[in-house]
Amino acid sequence: MYEDIKSADAVIFGSPIYFYQVTGQAKIWMDRMYPCIDLPEKPGDSFPARYPGKKIVTVYTQGNPDKNAFKSSIDFTDGVFKVFGWDVVDTIVCAGTGAPDYRVPEDLLKKAFEDGKLIVL
Repeated sequence: MYEDIKSADAVIFGSPIYFYQVTGQAKIWMDRMYPCIDLPEKPGDSFPARYPGKKIVTVYTQGNPDKNAFKSSIDFTDGVFKVFGWDVVDTIVCAGTGAPDYRVPEDLLKKAFEDGKLIVL
């Protein structure tokens, strides 16, 4: 996985939001991303990024229809990728997915398509 990330130009990260946070599996993956940073030269310095400059689009789904309900958690998770030196190109939040008749809104599908173009150009 690390070699794939090292050679990638872009990354897509997605997770449902459960109990105000990304899933446990997503968190475990993020915890294993420590090779994307180096140790600081001296205490108190920031962690230097090993593979900076990657573009990333993050995608979150949630049952809550208020797309801002878990904004602080989403901002925190996106912030982790910024520590890696990655450019968070966009964040897509697909809200209200718990409804039995839920369908992804057309505007989100278009946004995802446009984001795909942004990360490959």
